[in-house]
Amino acid sequence: MRFPEFQGEWKETTIGRECDILCGYAFDGNDILESSGNVMLLRGINISEGFIRHSEEVDRFYSGDISKLYKYLLKEGDLVISMDGSKVGRNSAILTNCENDSYLIQRVCRIRSNKQNIRYVFQYVNNPKFHKYVDSVKTASAIPHISQSDIQNYSILIPPTKEEQDKVTRLLTLLDERISTQNKIIDKLESLIKALNDKLLCCGKDNNPSLRFSEFSDCWRERRIEEVGEVIGGGTPDTSTPEYWNGNINWFVPSEIGKQKYVSVSTRTISKVGLENSSAKLLTDGTILLSTRATIGEKSILKGSGCTNQGFQSICVNCENDNHFVFYILDNYKSEMISKASGSTFLEISSSNLKKIKIMLPSHSEQKKIAHFLSAIDDRIDTERKIQEKYVKQKGFLSYNLFI
Repeated sequence: MRFPEFQGEWKETTIGRECDILCGYAFDGNDILESSGNVMLLRGINISEGFIRHSEEVDRFYSGDISKLYKYLLKEGDLVISMDGSKVGRNSAILTNCENDSYLIQRVCRIRSNKQNIRYVFQYVNNPKFHKYVDSVKTASAIPHISQSDIQNYSILIPPTKEEQDKVTRLLTLLDERISTQNKIIDKLESLIKALNDKLLCCGKDNNPSLRFSEFSDCWRERRIEEVGEVIGGGTPDTSTPEYWNGNINWFVPSEIGKQKYVSVSTRTISKVGLENSSAKLLTDGTILLSTRATIGEKSILKGSGCTNQGFQSICVNCENDNHFVFYILDNYKSEMISKASGSTFLEISSSNLKKIKIMLPSHSEQKKIAHFLSAIDDRIDTERKIQEKYVKQKGFLSYNLFI
């Protein structure tokens, strides 16, 4: 795929032939400070996927002698890649003016070029093809890493004219910026719903939340979870024979719970016969699935029907309460669930202990309004995530096809 106004063969080369590549300096740890020193250091932990991050937790400074370290001085427009860690090769970014006059530390690679548009090179590095290449050459040690030569030897294609290179770069950069904007939208919405959760669902000394809809004034009441709905333990289908498989009843495993608000499709399905001949129980639409082992307190709402399994318990909320409200307010009691868990091999909260946990509840009408309000924000977040996924797929498709 190519812009129609351009012709001619692309040149196959390597990053090392087109760019100046430098790995960082091993600064003396005794002179590295958490607070302000002579200069800021650019470490691997500062580099994320597409941007540089700064905070008191990650920023470090150097107080030693830098008079002979000029070649490690960074400037705006440099491309940097983290060379070790679980995301080796995936954490790369272009430096902004915030990183001017910072210094390059070991296990970070700096790429600079007078011959090529550095943002064009960045599109090659910030690309699934490069990530796949890194996975094939990285060391298999406890902390995987790549070498300077691994980066230098990576093959890239250069268009025959600067104009075509710049146009490809502009297109992909615009998509990067749109994806970044989308991520910021999602982050703001997630911060908003967390803040509203804290205000709407946390009761103070007066037995009322700090933020409330004006039409409600009744005190919230304390109820045990077993009074809010039926708590169903984790009976397990017997899957030892073929007759249990290939049905239409979802059998959820704990790792599927909590990844999203609603779950409707499982990685495994069993037959009605398999359910009837086991200790598992059928769960109905709207049931809260609550992880009670390992990731204690993670939860989802069941869409459609499914069945129980070990590792999670279910709360079938009664008609006096709103299941979505209970879903949201359970976040406030996650630490209590963990404190009541026990076990030698792994921690797990029992059904009897879960039933006794007391939660605060307003009237049914107030529950519904709070749940509707928070669900609307959740739905918006879900929509924005789907938009973000489409942009990422579009960027991946264009990257793959523009780089012949």
